[in-house]
Amino acid sequence: VNGCVGEEVTLLVNIIFNSVEDINFNTGTLTKITDVLGRESNEESNVPLFYIFDDGIVEKRIIME
Repeated sequence: VNGCVGEEVTLLVNIIFNSVEDINFNTGTLTKITDVLGRESNEESNVPLFYIFDDGIVEKRIIME
C-alpha cells in the first residue's frame, strides 16, 4: 500500500573490547540457534544469529565471510 513492499528491521551493534580478558569463553552446551525474529536457524554466514546455551547465556554472533 502506498509503495510499501515490506517491513524493515534495523540492527545496530557496538562491540568494544579493551583486552582479551574481556572476552567470555562460554562452557555451556548449545541448546539452539535462532535468527533475530526468534525462528530456529542453522549456522549461516553474514546473518546475525543468537546462540542460546543451557546455562542461560545468549551469544549474538555474525560470521563474516
